[in-house]
Amino acid sequence: MRIALPEEPFARRRLFLLAAAAAAICLAAAAAFLPAGIVRLAAFALLGLPVLFVFFDRPVLFFYALVLILFSNIDLFTTFRLYRVILALAVFALALAVLDGRRLVWHHPVLFLLVAAFSLIVFQSISIARNYDAALEFGGRYFKNLLALAIVLQFVGTRREFRVYIIVLAASILLNDIAPLFLSVPAHLESVSLLWEQGVFRYEGFVLEPNAFALMQLMLIPMLIYLISLRRRSKPLVILLVLSILVSAAALILSFSRGGFLGFAVLLLLLLVLERRNKAVVAVGAALAVTVVALSPGEYWQRVQSMLAFAQGGRFDFSIYTRLESMKEAIRIGASNPLLGIGIGNFMFASGNMLPFRIVVHNAFLQVLAEVGVIGFVLFIAVIAYDFLLIRSLMRRPDPEAAQVGRMLLLQLASVLPSAFFIPVAFEYFFCFLLALPPMANYCFRGTAHGGEATAAARAAGSSPGA
Repeated sequence: MRIALPEEPFARRRLFLLAAAAAAICLAAAAAFLPAGIVRLAAFALLGLPVLFVFFDRPVLFFYALVLILFSNIDLFTTFRLYRVILALAVFALALAVLDGRRLVWHHPVLFLLVAAFSLIVFQSISIARNYDAALEFGGRYFKNLLALAIVLQFVGTRREFRVYIIVLAASILLNDIAPLFLSVPAHLESVSLLWEQGVFRYEGFVLEPNAFALMQLMLIPMLIYLISLRRRSKPLVILLVLSILVSAAALILSFSRGGFLGFAVLLLLLLVLERRNKAVVAVGAALAVTVVALSPGEYWQRVQSMLAFAQGGRFDFSIYTRLESMKEAIRIGASNPLLGIGIGNFMFASGNMLPFRIVVHNAFLQVLAEVGVIGFVLFIAVIAYDFLLIRSLMRRPDPEAAQVGRMLLLQLASVLPSAFFIPVAFEYFFCFLLALPPMANYCFRGTAHGGEATAAARAAGSSPGA
């Protein structure tokens, strides 16, 4: 027996009101007869399921949530691993979209092969690690970063999507900069970074590591400059973005990171060289430099000068000394274990017999050399070199926006890499996302790779090619 259903359109508003009324009646009945814990669970389910259905219908929302949580680190305030839940839901939503006909995207095959080969070496290094638990933890974190990147790549395929991605990324890092001023880190996660010789606390946002926090600011400032170039006709938005740059610079200074200072100096110098014909950007860069010099506390300059004093032999700095010794030990370990290194995350355990102190190697490149071997080191350098080739390609495009994106990426990479000589960030999530930006941008602006005909035609039509 078949039931004949009416073909008339239904009233969506009436259906929503009926469903809301039914849910309210069920919750009221549950509150009267069931324990409070079950009532809370039912309330969360009734409120969360509609939102979840909307996210599954538009999986790009999972992508935005993933980037927001990862770079703002606001899941510190949840009692469960919210990022892992969002990551699992994003994978599931993407799988449903693929089954529904969505095509998977690989932005650049050469870079994909380089990363795949490097990841294979990292996976193999786990098998020879002395501390297997540490290798599994660091390796799992690295492969989880790759999974998140693979999801991001599926939703950034056009120049419009690239702009939205940059906005979400910048907003997430700014939230990390500002939110700790109003929200205290949970007590069980709170850490205090202190310059003991000066009695100065270091600002570290929700990253909980001041040096990594400083590098995220070097990643953020070029993105804000790019957004200024996109919206330069909107004065309120330009003022907001300039203030955001100053906030980011202040956060970098308060981190008291010497590696961050070196990267910041490179960023300012390169900005003035690359944008010397853009008076507005030069003015922003000059104002930023003056603001930094004027507002930096005296302790910050003492910390910067300590590097020069140590290099000249006029002052002993235990922090710099231990880092240099760890770098020497990393070179020795890499030379002694050239094939697979000593296992990802195992430097401290392998260097314990040679160094009288326990410390990670504060150099991203030597970190890779020691922990995954010479082959992994060569592949790591190849990925970075290929990124620079893609950036050069973007800077030479006839499309002004593509060229501007290329300059932004050059600022990012050229300022973060000098800092990476002092900080072990090779397998950190923000560094992986940073290295993924050039192939992503190259793919999104692929319509402007050859000649200026497409650009000229688009300008004649009043739009940008590939928009």
